[in-house]
Amino acid sequence: MISYMYLIVIILTLFVSFYFINKLRIFKIVNSFESYRIILEYHMQKAYDIIYKDKILIYSIEAIRISDIDFEIVTKEFIKLVFKLIGPNLRKEFETLYGNEETLMFNLVEYFNTKFESDEIRKKSEETLTNDESFPNNLVK
Repeated sequence: MISYMYLIVIILTLFVSFYFINKLRIFKIVNSFESYRIILEYHMQKAYDIIYKDKILIYSIEAIRISDIDFEIVTKEFIKLVFKLIGPNLRKEFETLYGNEETLMFNLVEYFNTKFESDEIRKKSEETLTNDESFPNNLVK
């Protein structure tokens, strides 16, 4: 009977210690947020540069609006590339930091959208097209 009591106490102690170890791990990750942010931002920038050169640059140079379907595909490719660059261990750490995979992916998409909206090449191409004298300004009379 007493051995069962010891066994129960040991099992409860293990559960409590695992709980506090996990909380301590999360606390350390949150305290190191700035370091994690720098690492994630580096990999997001690298992934954006790769995706931009492969998939978006042609739209920017031609000053053409990318379709919503193509934009969604490119965004998913960006997320996959970021996950590939950071690897499975850091991915788990970032999921822990952000709470879950969905929130992490939301932040990645938000970064991608912000970078895409501030595309300087596209803005310059649009300005060039609208300021070009040979470009017909008034197609409908």
